[in-house]
Amino acid sequence: MKFLSKCLNEALIMVFCSKFVFGSIGGVVAFFIIPRQFFGLEIKYSVIIAAGVLLAWFMLAFVISIIKNIKIWVQTYYLNNAFGDGILLIKSVNEEINQYNNGQQQINNTLQNICNETKRYYDKRFEAKCGVSIKLPKNPVDKLEDMTVVNVARDENSAKTRDTDLYKQQTHSVFGNTAYMAIITRLNRRPTKAYYLNNDIYDDDSYENTSQDAYPDKKYPYASEFVFPIRALPRNEQPNQKVIPSDITGFFCVDCESKNKFHDDKYSVGLMKIIADSLFRIVQPS
Repeated sequence: MKFLSKCLNEALIMVFCSKFVFGSIGGVVAFFIIPRQFFGLEIKYSVIIAAGVLLAWFMLAFVISIIKNIKIWVQTYYLNNAFGDGILLIKSVNEEINQYNNGQQQINNTLQNICNETKRYYDKRFEAKCGVSIKLPKNPVDKLEDMTVVNVARDENSAKTRDTDLYKQQTHSVFGNTAYMAIITRLNRRPTKAYYLNNDIYDDDSYENTSQDAYPDKKYPYASEFVFPIRALPRNEQPNQKVIPSDITGFFCVDCESKNKFHDDKYSVGLMKIIADSLFRIVQPS
């Protein structure tokens, strides 16, 4: 009933708010006597014909409104709505963080839930399997070259196959991973571009990752990745500013089994930055 009521209202607005006919009293009168002027009909027949045209106009507007609203409904509930789903993902992330801040769940559960929600978003958007993880520095260090990270959270599906004993035995140095090094370089030279996107790691001979030895046949379980730094509000978003260890609180990583899935556009980058910035609220050093 609400759907039909909405369509009726839109049709009424489309017809009766038309300035061409209903912009003035003169316009309304002229509309109803047009048949008389052109065909020499009696006034009553002229009014009947004009009323019929008006009814046909209203019916056409009603059909157009139905088609438009059906299209919106289908796009909203059945098609891959990246922008709408992105908003819902941000909402879910904030709800998880609020639950943690209110003492309703532990930090480990919160981080894993955020990974799960993010994975569901990208799985649906790309129609491919994705993995999400959060890496934090293992210990405080004075120099970036001494920084290593540990995986503190991963989506449930990826955790089953990737969080192996062999993986945990690897030393994940920042300087041993192309993604982290690229982010540090950009933080230093181009702060607004401080993220890493690689849509085909197998075709990139310069790609390095300290996890490679932990996978069967040293083959990565993903073909593309999107990585963002978890960090405090920038001290000064200016180029050529030396990066120090305290500038980086961790890394928020999303990868996909398929290549050429991630997009270097303002919406995709904005979504990842929002989540990474939200994570800082709960993983920042004490």
